[in-house]
Amino acid sequence: MKKTGLLIKDFFLLAKYCRSFLLIIAIFLGVSVVGSQSDYYTVFPCLLVGLMPATLLSYDEREKWDVYAQTLPVSRAQFVGEKYLMGALCLAGFLVLQLLVSFLSGAVRSGADLAALLLVDLALGLLAPAVMLPFFFRFGVEKGRILLFAMTGLMTLGLLALTRAPLGALMLRLPSPKLLTAVAVPGIVALYALSCLLSIRLYRDREL
Repeated sequence: MKKTGLLIKDFFLLAKYCRSFLLIIAIFLGVSVVGSQSDYYTVFPCLLVGLMPATLLSYDEREKWDVYAQTLPVSRAQFVGEKYLMGALCLAGFLVLQLLVSFLSGAVRSGADLAALLLVDLALGLLAPAVMLPFFFRFGVEKGRILLFAMTGLMTLGLLALTRAPLGALMLRLPSPKLLTAVAVPGIVALYALSCLLSIRLYRDREL
C-alpha cells in the first residue's frame, strides 16, 4: 500500500512535469509510423523512458521531498524500490505502444526484427538506469548529473551507430538470435534487480 502511494505520487509528477518527455516520445513514434526507415525514431524514445526514474528522483530532491519522506511511514528501501518499479512500469507501457507502432510502420517484419527491438529496448530502458541510479542514490542527482549527461551522450552515439544497419540484419548475423534473446533478456532483468538492491544499500548509508 505504501509503495502504491509512492507510485501514484510519481504518476502525477510525471503527468505534470514530464510532458515534454511524453511529447517527444509521441512525436518520434509518430514519425516512425508515417514512413521513416530509420530505427532511430523507434528506439530513441526508449532512451527517454529509461531516464524517467532519474528524472523523477531529481524532482524529488529539488523539492526536498526525499527529506520529507523520512517523516512518513515509508522506509528507504521502499522509496528506492518504488523508483525502480516506476521505471519498469514506464518501460512496459512503452514497449506495448512501440510494438504496436512498429507493426503498423512495418519496422518489424520477422522474428529477428522483434528480438533485436526487444534487446535494444531493454538495454536502453533497464541498463541505463541500472548504471545511473546507484550513483544518484549514493551521491545525489546534482553530483551524478555529469554521469547522466555522459550516459545520454554515449547511448545517443550508440543509437546512431545502430541505425546504420537495420536491427533485424544485425541480429541475423549472430549465430542464434533466439538464443541470444533468451539469455540476454533474463540477464538484463537480473542486472536491473541487482542494481536496485545496491541502491537500497547505498541509500540507507546516505545522510540527507
